[in-house]
Amino acid sequence: MAVINLVGIRKSYGKRKKRMEVLHGIDVHVEKGEIFGLLGRNGAGKTTLIKVMAGLLIPDVAKGEVLGYDVMKEANKIRASVSLVAPTADVGVDPVLTVRQNLLFWATVYGIPSKEVDKSIDEVMEALELAKFEDTWAMEISAGTRQRLAIARALLVKHDLVFLDEPTVKLDMEAAKMIRNFIVDLRNRFGITFFMTTHLIEEAEEICDRVMIIDNGKVKAVGSVEELRNTFADGEEITIIGKFNALDVKRLEEMWKVEIIRVGEEFQLNFHVEDVDLRISAIIESVKKYGKIMDIKTKRLTLNDIFKKVTV
Repeated sequence: MAVINLVGIRKSYGKRKKRMEVLHGIDVHVEKGEIFGLLGRNGAGKTTLIKVMAGLLIPDVAKGEVLGYDVMKEANKIRASVSLVAPTADVGVDPVLTVRQNLLFWATVYGIPSKEVDKSIDEVMEALELAKFEDTWAMEISAGTRQRLAIARALLVKHDLVFLDEPTVKLDMEAAKMIRNFIVDLRNRFGITFFMTTHLIEEAEEICDRVMIIDNGKVKAVGSVEELRNTFADGEEITIIGKFNALDVKRLEEMWKVEIIRVGEEFQLNFHVEDVDLRISAIIESVKKYGKIMDIKTKRLTLNDIFKKVTV
């Protein structure tokens, strides 16, 4: 079941002749329970797209729904039904309240039943390691800890759809890993759908079921990491090191795109392939006829490689 199904999103800023289009007819389809990643350079249109989907901006043109609500006509209902973590820790955090008081305030705003409030707060504080700060004023905790508090606030109510705009910005590696683990855990336990932007491509590769890459307000690629590898895989490599007969090993050039390098008594064979998984078995069978294989290494296309390809 799709929680986001939007077609032809266009959004511009400015007046008349100086009007600048930021989103150029973007389509977005996200299934329930997905962790969907949005990648793009600064200024690509990521935050504008999230604001449209979260009901904070009305697009110039778009067809479709978010959580069953019309994106053009029912933005207020969308806003009331989703959670959003902004890319700055201070949004939604009151500096003159303690960490726990901040969460109590938002629990009231979200309408969490009073008998469930303490349990919900304790759960997010424990998961995001905020319990030791519960009686500390928000103004006295670090920016990274405030970011965790902002995420805790957004995840306090288990809305079916959560937008995370650079959720791990300002966090150290350990804290960022904690956030990623909590996102995956909430998805697995409650079927929550997460739509997230990140500048950390490895982060998207680690936890996202599918990703969309946009550049200058246009979609450049969308799919699972594996699907994108299959689409753009022309730079993968299989390296085989071993002892082979020099004349025999030359025959491999008739069958494969291979670079043959002799290093003393050994050969290094660099096979350039479109898909490592698809070709590796056949290549090994070809090579082992001509001598002894000592080592095999593979270089697979990463999401970062794909990002660079499509945003040139």
